Amino acid sequence: MGELLLMAAFPFLFLGAPEKNTPLHPYWIFLAYSGISTLLVVMNEQLVDYFNVIFMLLRLLFHAALYLWLGYIYLDAALLMRIYKAFVYAAVILIFAQWIVFKLTGYLIPYLIPWLELRWTIKSPVEVFAYRVSHPPIRLSSFFVEPADYAQFVTPFYIYLLFKDEKKTQTEWLFVFLIALSVVISTSALFFISVLVISLIWAVWTVRSRGFTYFGLFLTIILSATVLIYLLHHPSINGLDGLTERLAEIDSSKGATSGNMRVLRGFAVFSKLDFINQLFGVGVGNTYCYSLSHGIRTPYDYGTSENFINFMSSLTNILVWNGAVGFAVYLAVMIRQYRRSERVGKMLIFYLAILMFSASIYVVPTYPFMLLLIMGFERSRHDRQ
Repeated sequence: MGELLLMAAFPFLFLGAPEKNTPLHPYWIFLAYSGISTLLVVMNEQLVDYFNVIFMLLRLLFHAALYLWLGYIYLDAALLMRIYKAFVYAAVILIFAQWIVFKLTGYLIPYLIPWLELRWTIKSPVEVFAYRVSHPPIRLSSFFVEPADYAQFVTPFYIYLLFKDEKKTQTEWLFVFLIALSVVISTSALFFISVLVISLIWAVWTVRSRGFTYFGLFLTIILSATVLIYLLHHPSINGLDGLTERLAEIDSSKGATSGNMRVLRGFAVFSKLDFINQLFGVGVGNTYCYSLSHGIRTPYDYGTSENFINFMSSLTNILVWNGAVGFAVYLAVMIRQYRRSERVGKMLIFYLAILMFSASIYVVPTYPFMLLLIMGFERSRHDRQ
């Protein structure tokens, strides 16, 4: 999917003129370190899936071409946001249509490509529909497979609408309201937390810079009250219950819960690496083979298949693959990017940090898309200077 996203983006390469003498982005240093350290580490391992290692390195390189070449050098950020806005509006309208139609008729509006084969235990979209209907409460996700996918797609635009410098139109204020309210419909715990924290940060910034009378602050208060009242009076949607249950899963005594697998498992794996690998990593795409050859098991392992052994948060994924040295390089690059970014870019990096800490997005399209937005806004700022 990431490769398809990259190919779809190529036509936009020539929509903007490259900056003269554009310096090499420091993120390339991190990628170069990842590649070199991976090659040196796997050469000293007995069990290595070289195909998977090379595939992962190429995939990261392809993704980097998207956000470091297209986003940092060529991208027209204004055009990107117009296209992105159209897709977000469509996604938000569809999720509300799904909710209204399901409440009135019990019919779930299709949201998946019929012939698409899913990389799940459930392979068919028809089976997904049947599963969703037979396992209430219904968790809607617009035209995405999972509510979390919908959340990861629309939240960056929510950030853009709240923190952009330009004055918001009435339509934009409406979609600020609708995106936040769709938290209730999607029942994504991460979506709820992200929107709540981002809205509070925006409210504090608004109060400090523009005062209590600002219309947007009033709207945020009304919106927050509406969402909380709705959640409290509609427990069947599994809103607050689902949120508290997901947070309660992050407990070292509870074993292989979803929360522990996402947040704690990667640190547990890192603690069992040999010292040299803690410094330099096990190599990109080599976690499964390294775990087998070194007999690494943790209390948070759900199974022994490759998918389960590789499952961990994105930050711990980088830590295990690249070691403490590579992780430090990554943090230094992202901190530099944060300091160079304007308000929207800073909040996008903040949201990316939330995702990286709690979800596995490093090698899926969400990550290059987020960095494409971040790099695009930096390019846009340079164009204005």
